[in-house]
Amino acid sequence: MENFSTPTKKKDLLWVRDVTKRWRESRPENEAFERDFQSLIDEEGNKSDALEIALAPIEGDFKTLIRQIEKTRCVPRSQEGLGTLLSVMGLFAIRIPRVRERFKQFASESMEKTMGLLLKDKVTFENQIAKAHKDGYLEKDTVSYENMLSFHQEKKYVLKHDPMWILEELFKKAALITDYLSFRNWMVVEAPGPLLVTSSKPVNPFWAMSLPFQLRGKVPFIDPKSFSAHPTVSACYTPYNEVTDMFPSFLPGFGSLNSIVVFPLTPCLALIGSWSPLPAYGKIDYYTAQAINWVTTNSDADYIYSSKKLDPLPWRSSFAPYLQEYHAHLGSRLLTYKN
Repeated sequence: MENFSTPTKKKDLLWVRDVTKRWRESRPENEAFERDFQSLIDEEGNKSDALEIALAPIEGDFKTLIRQIEKTRCVPRSQEGLGTLLSVMGLFAIRIPRVRERFKQFASESMEKTMGLLLKDKVTFENQIAKAHKDGYLEKDTVSYENMLSFHQEKKYVLKHDPMWILEELFKKAALITDYLSFRNWMVVEAPGPLLVTSSKPVNPFWAMSLPFQLRGKVPFIDPKSFSAHPTVSACYTPYNEVTDMFPSFLPGFGSLNSIVVFPLTPCLALIGSWSPLPAYGKIDYYTAQAINWVTTNSDADYIYSSKKLDPLPWRSSFAPYLQEYHAHLGSRLLTYKN
């Protein structure tokens, strides 16, 4: 967010658009603190700074890398520099509180289902309790099957999650995303002016192709409702804020073949990641820049951050094909053909 603020005499000014769709003035450090991007909060409202402490060393390196990219107009060429950049991107992709809540929701649903299986009948329950006794996990005087079943059915309890477990799961997921990012080719693109914005979820995969105009609205995509009863899939399902019939209404995965990844760095520069060959640097036009803005602000983001107030928003879903076409043309120009 710091890169998208405007320096003033008293403070760095950052424009923020929240879920109320209204703009307000803020400061980068205030937003990171107030939105709990780097705080772990338990069920009782207690905050843990473990995530902030873990991120502090690499965030300083990340700022240095951004300055380097601004000068060289290319991603770091050293393995260490590129590794740091991709590691931070992996964390930025999932550090928002909503993702952490999904981790906890998935864990809670799994525990509830496990308890339901344990209590499906008295024989199963007593067999599992006997095994727990044998393995030393329980003492002899345990609750009866009837009392445990009543306790489970009444739901008069709160499932709590260890903040360190959430942190561990967060870093595991981030490491997996970083691995996918490391297999992509990366380029720096420059907008014709300070047009780019960022969001609370700035690193996002995006579909590499749209449907032809004549097929839009006629080809059925996967029905999002089919995910609602499937905790494993719903934990990974991320819908776009603005639904369109040009491509599926949910984000592709970071490992999806038919995808690219975009990450705005400054109001003028962004990264594009692809499985296809890419040049180190390229310039984009106004419409491609707004397509990047659409992806950045509609991929499960609650907050938009800009160096200036944008009212009305200059991007819309119809700009998305400009980014897809830009990417397709880059790949085709770099392919070599042999007779």
